Amino acid sequence: MLEELLMQETQPEVEAETTEVEETVPQDAENSETTETEAKPTEVEDDSEQETEQEQDSGIAGAEQDNTEVSEEPAPVIRVKYNKQEREYSLDDAKPLVEMGLKYESFKPSYEKLKFLASTTGQSVSDLIDSLVTSNEQALYEQILKRANGNEEIAKELFEAKKAERQRKFDELKAQESEREKQEKEAEKNRLADEFIELKSEVGTFNEFSDVPKSVLKIAAKKGISLLDAYLRYERAERKKAEAVKAKQTEAAKTSTGSLNTETETPDNIYDDVMRAVFGN
Repeated sequence: MLEELLMQETQPEVEAETTEVEETVPQDAENSETTETEAKPTEVEDDSEQETEQEQDSGIAGAEQDNTEVSEEPAPVIRVKYNKQEREYSLDDAKPLVEMGLKYESFKPSYEKLKFLASTTGQSVSDLIDSLVTSNEQALYEQILKRANGNEEIAKELFEAKKAERQRKFDELKAQESEREKQEKEAEKNRLADEFIELKSEVGTFNEFSDVPKSVLKIAAKKGISLLDAYLRYERAERKKAEAVKAKQTEAAKTSTGSLNTETETPDNIYDDVMRAVFGN
């Protein structure tokens, strides 16, 4: 009996310990599950924030790219038609062609004379020039041959030396012309720079030379005057235009107001005339 009583007293303690263990384990499991559940949304939020930042960065980059594409404008070109063909030139390529055209304008009278001579012989201008060069060289050789007492070997050597001397002189002449043109361009550039400084100091509305109206440059080139004088003429002409436009607008406004006043006063005048006719006042 004593053993049974001891067993009964100790058995509930074992069951209690077992129960406490069973209750502790589920609590840990719930805590672990809760921790995992709470951790997972955090990872999702991080991923979503990262994706949002990536989308914003890509959007900004795309916008910058679009702005760059919009801001890029095609370079201006000049289209000309020559020999029944249309050609396009950039501003840099067109500049020497314009200079050649200006040179042709000064050479045009001489070219017309060459055309006249070529027409008398039934030749083109290029064929006429070639025949002139050939006849000139032939005349030179005959003179040298005569001085060499008919010795053709000596005459040929002297003739080639003379031709080389002529070519050298011609090259020197071209170099001098090129240097002179270069100096003239540099002097023109310096002159325009000085005149622009004067214009800027007097007017004060221009930051760069490109800000000067093209009409001012045309007036200065045509009249042979400074940029300041040309700008004053340009400004005066523009002021006259503005005054003329304003005068026309004022005259039109007066005409419109007068017609409205006439239409408004007409019924009153008729009413007064009727009252005077009826009552004699």
